[in-house]
Amino acid sequence: MPGKYSVNQSTEVKSAKGLTNDESDIANLNQRINEPPASIRPVGRIGTLTVPILLTLLHSSTTFAMDPQAIAEVTEEIIERIEKCPNEEVHQATASEIQNTLSKGQGEISLISPASSLLSSNVDFSESHFSSNSGNGIVSFLVRSVETTTKTSADTKAKAIDADANGKTELAAKYRTAVERLDSAVVSYEKAIQTYTVEKKDESNSWNNVGGAASMAAEALIKAIEARECGNVSLGEEYERVIEKSERSVEFSKQAVQSFCIGKRNEGISWHNAGSSTQSSAEVMLKAIEARKNGNAPLGEEYERAAARFEQAAELGKQAAAIIASGKEEEGEHVHNAGYCTQSSAERIMKAIEADQSGNMALAKKYRQVAEQSAEAAKFIEKSAQACASETKRKEAISWRQAGKYTQLGVESRLKAFDAETNGNLEERNRQLQVAVTLARAAKLMKQSAEAYATKNRTEGSRLYREAEVAKATADELESL
Repeated sequence: MPGKYSVNQSTEVKSAKGLTNDESDIANLNQRINEPPASIRPVGRIGTLTVPILLTLLHSSTTFAMDPQAIAEVTEEIIERIEKCPNEEVHQATASEIQNTLSKGQGEISLISPASSLLSSNVDFSESHFSSNSGNGIVSFLVRSVETTTKTSADTKAKAIDADANGKTELAAKYRTAVERLDSAVVSYEKAIQTYTVEKKDESNSWNNVGGAASMAAEALIKAIEARECGNVSLGEEYERVIEKSERSVEFSKQAVQSFCIGKRNEGISWHNAGSSTQSSAEVMLKAIEARKNGNAPLGEEYERAAARFEQAAELGKQAAAIIASGKEEEGEHVHNAGYCTQSSAERIMKAIEADQSGNMALAKKYRQVAEQSAEAAKFIEKSAQACASETKRKEAISWRQAGKYTQLGVESRLKAFDAETNGNLEERNRQLQVAVTLARAAKLMKQSAEAYATKNRTEGSRLYREAEVAKATADELESL
């Protein structure tokens, strides 16, 4: 979540491995566990309406006209039903209902499924972008950060001098503590500039986060000082919670710099993301405080929930760094990716709050749904991390990982659909919703595959795995149209 204290709370740096490493490519996964995907065969008439047939119903190549709004509404409903339905098929009653909605007429609909090929995904859960700016734009941002922080430091020094002049030596000392933190932030921003100009962008990004977190800690300290001076002890304590978070963000980001300096990049990435998520939590906490100050307690609670989700992401980043440092690279990367999904969930909660504030309740509901979808993806990937610690649970680990990956890919498709709808592109919205439906099925089947492997039912686990890959291939085909 970008904020005033950094170029971007996410990091440009990405794992050298992660969910798109060689092992996670579909072809290599199949080779590793000897589970080649089944071919996709044409589908005949509808008996019970399965999800693949339903996708064909919604596909633009079908021969009957449908209202785009109706397609979108039905597709959203299907996504929810797939997530809730305990079986692989939508029951006959649902099939009839959907068929009646779409066909707008009498008689049967004969369908042929679109040709599909198995394509590996290029989505990397650990990848995020430093900024839409580049080169001099980033340096300019950092220079402005130095200038504004230096000015805040000078203003705070003036407050310390004034407090001394009025005999308030204790108050003056507190202001000087804030000045020290602001000055340290300036030093960190300068290091970010220096490292960026010599192409050490990973280190630069983390130094920027150190500066942003230190600056925010100082400004929160000033607010806490002034709240206590006004006799509002409870408000001062709330600001002190923000200070504590920002100070932890500083430490995590410094750990990232140290890791990058000695070539431990994956470890550094996890420390960096722990710092970024902690700082996001601190920024959202400030929003919660302001909401309560303005008499909006429910909004404050919403922000608190988002802050807690960012904190969960930070904890996973911290755990990932420790696991990678202990030599368990693969397990650590899974935990890191779970942290990425958790951070994505927190960001969607923030989007839901924004939509609520603008009066768009329908969009807010959608953002909350995808927030929970990302949280579910994180849980699946955490289970993958637990399973991969045991060599005998290798296939279970892979299925859990893919379940998480496909769930998060479904989030991305639904977000694309939201954007398309905002831009008035109903055709693109419907296509992305179709992709989301297919990915929901693929994720569901992968989850069932993992559960089958967990109970030693390898035959069923293998069958479900292959079906999941077929569904994923259909999603890839739809995405490429």
